[in-house]
Amino acid sequence: MGIAGALLATNRFIVLPKVALPLTKAALQLLDCKNSDESLAKIRLSADSEADGIVNLDLCVVDPEARWAGVYEIKRGNGATEHGKRRPIMRKLRAVRPVLASYVHKLGYGPIETVTSAVIDYFGSSGFDPHFTITRDKLDEHFGVPVVATVDAMTAAVRDALDAELPALFEPVFDHMTSSGAGMPTLPNPGATTVGKFVPTNVTILRGMTAAPIGPGKRQSESHKARH
Repeated sequence: MGIAGALLATNRFIVLPKVALPLTKAALQLLDCKNSDESLAKIRLSADSEADGIVNLDLCVVDPEARWAGVYEIKRGNGATEHGKRRPIMRKLRAVRPVLASYVHKLGYGPIETVTSAVIDYFGSSGFDPHFTITRDKLDEHFGVPVVATVDAMTAAVRDALDAELPALFEPVFDHMTSSGAGMPTLPNPGATTVGKFVPTNVTILRGMTAAPIGPGKRQSESHKARH
């Protein structure tokens, strides 16, 4: 939604989130005949032709003035998408290219001369074919308008809102821990001036639960451990 909002704000694009395109038999036949991605983007098939099913995609973007349309599957890309899931995503993105112009024209946004489809892999770790992938650093260039700044601002706002809500969300847990007699776990207080001082507060607990992962650090030498 951050990407869609950034594109809408330019007043240049028509943006359609969560679109359902027909998976036509003719398009699948072209795909099975090993036509290149570039060839599929130039072939025009009717979206009304016999279909084998529906392709659901995250985003359709239309630039009526440029007579251009693109459809996208969006992945955050913090980690790799399983190979078994990548294959069908790539297949459906290729299969919709021949029918995209017809589909957009039926919606009243045509005529369309140029079409594309891709995976938007925001952080670049999903593992899709690089030739078919748009990462964060290429997003602004691809659309020709600023997108990344809006997405990053939205992500920061959501993170701040979640941080503000965490104490209330965990309050029943803290209440149960104290009322059941289990006692509150003690965690180091980073602001304490006395070494070894512990402050068992809700804020401290939340800080430990939401902190970024850290490693064990450097190991102490045997001589250092012997002295202590």
